[in-house]
Amino acid sequence: MDELLIKWGCDDLIQTFKDNDISLENIYGLTADTIKELIPSVGKRIKFSKHFFPLWLRLVPARVVLI
Repeated sequence: MDELLIKWGCDDLIQTFKDNDISLENIYGLTADTIKELIPSVGKRIKFSKHFFPLWLRLVPARVVLI
């Protein structure tokens, strides 16, 4: 997880992700609401989201319906 956050320029979030037990195995369970709770800073959230959501859209099965 650390390497991914560093690659995305979000290394300041490493401890937050560790404190909340977010790993490569469960990162795709994050939702917009949990990201907002996890990353209260709007600027940091935008930076993370611009990398996370395109990856999420490619890797989550197409059968998942977003409401």
